[in-house]
Amino acid sequence: ILYYTRYYMLPRINALPQSIQPLMLDMCVNHGAGKAIKIMQRVINQAGIEQVMEDGICGPSTQHAAQRTQEAMGVYFQNALVDERINFYRQIVSHTPSQLVFLRGWERRAESFRVVV
Repeated sequence: ILYYTRYYMLPRINALPQSIQPLMLDMCVNHGAGKAIKIMQRVINQAGIEQVMEDGICGPSTQHAAQRTQEAMGVYFQNALVDERINFYRQIVSHTPSQLVFLRGWERRAESFRVVV
C-alpha cells in the first residue's frame, strides 16, 4: 500500500500513459517522485512535441504532454526515458566517482524497461 500511495497515486503516475507507468513507478521509488517526473519532463521537452516546465510536478499540462508525446513517439518515448535515466546515473558517477561500483547494476535496472523494436 505504501508504494501504491506514495509512489503511484500521490505523484499522479496513474494519470500518465499506461505504457510508461511501470517505468515511472520504478523511477519514483528509486529517485523520488520529483526527480523521476523531472526526467520525464526533460524527455518531453527534448522530443519537441510539447513543452512543459521541468518542475517535478505531474499536473494536467505534464499529463497532457506525456500523452501527446506517447502518441507521437510510441515505444520510443519509453526508450528515451530509459536513455535519460541512464544519463542521470552517469551524472551521479561523474560527480561522485565512488558510486561507480553501482553503475552497472543501475544501468541493468534501467535497461530492463527498454522496449526492443
